[in-house]
Amino acid sequence: MIQISYIAELTQTSPPAVTLVEDDAGYVSACSMLRDSAAGEFWVRQKHHYTWLQRFVNLSGLEAAIAEKTPRHRLADAWQVAIPDWLTDEAIKQQGLLKIPLPDPLPAGDFSDRFLSALISSELAVTALTVKNLAPVVQALCSPEAKAARSQFPFLNPCLDQKLNQWQAQASSGWIKSVVPALREDAQRLWQEVTIARLLRGYPPQFLEYAVPVHRAAYLRNIPLPALIQLPLNDVGVLQASEQIELFFAEAAGTPLVSAKTFSELLAITSGSLAKEFLGLDQLLAQAKFSPTQELITKFREKFKSCPGVSSAKLEQLNQYVVPTRPSVPAAGETWDAARWLQWTLNEYVPFRHWQTLHRKPDAAVEAVVQKFSDWYLQPSNYTAIHGSAESSLVHTLASWKPILSGSGLW
Repeated sequence: MIQISYIAELTQTSPPAVTLVEDDAGYVSACSMLRDSAAGEFWVRQKHHYTWLQRFVNLSGLEAAIAEKTPRHRLADAWQVAIPDWLTDEAIKQQGLLKIPLPDPLPAGDFSDRFLSALISSELAVTALTVKNLAPVVQALCSPEAKAARSQFPFLNPCLDQKLNQWQAQASSGWIKSVVPALREDAQRLWQEVTIARLLRGYPPQFLEYAVPVHRAAYLRNIPLPALIQLPLNDVGVLQASEQIELFFAEAAGTPLVSAKTFSELLAITSGSLAKEFLGLDQLLAQAKFSPTQELITKFREKFKSCPGVSSAKLEQLNQYVVPTRPSVPAAGETWDAARWLQWTLNEYVPFRHWQTLHRKPDAAVEAVVQKFSDWYLQPSNYTAIHGSAESSLVHTLASWKPILSGSGLW
């Protein structure tokens, strides 16, 4: 069996059974060997020697397996894909592409898709940009892995250019046609600006224009909100957006809130993603000239319940702004028993008194009811009955805790 392979500058050492043809003398020797034995494996360096040997074999009526073994061909065989014309044998050798471990299974797609998937992320193999995949594409391009891979393997840059051209050609919306050039120019800056646009989405337009160039603000506003929300917040973008949010709330603080409607409008403006926004709204509510309803406070809590830096305790403290119902008063001639006074204490008096303490708001009518309670409580028969029952006296509760507390060192 005769095998003739064109290897060009391939540096791989030939096996002992292989005849290496590097010059005219080697070509003459190879022809002599073929004439004598009609067998053997030959690796040929020069293209013209390779062509001559093919012709010699054909004219001699010999059967031979003839193929090229250049780096391009070896890479194509290994990755089972057509190699683009711009990738030379020299580039393949210099960048060590033949040493890249083969994924199992091989990624799908053409040359660019396969190598972008294998060396950076499969997210870059998508055929078109959409609302759903913008976030993973931006994250993939901004990842440390992408930076390292593009530095180690420069051939990935024209691969990425090809993908960007494809995305631009496949763009189904105007915002995609604007995003693709931004990705090409600086994906990291795009991530920062997308973060800013997401956080300032509901604010007056000038605040976004203060944070990014005006011409870029225009296309950032057109990116669908679902695409913005899927992308994690960029730290630098958060800082830049926060500066504008501080300015907004500084201006808002100059005019005290006088209605729930105004506060609801401010709440709708915020992104609900920054603790700075929560603090700004909280401070405005503390100076408000109206009493918010529980419904309004619930909306406030719901918007910031997943906000980093806003604890459940801070959300719970918002209830202090809701004015509790004033404690009820016994009707004329009505006498309350211990059970009714206990219900009044727990459900009416304590919540209202807590709110009074926080806001320093005295209420003479409530004090009059408290005086009625004190008069009732201090009557000897009532006092004795209360403290004689485990259901109504705290003394009995503390006594039942004694065995537990004494073992803990607290008693």
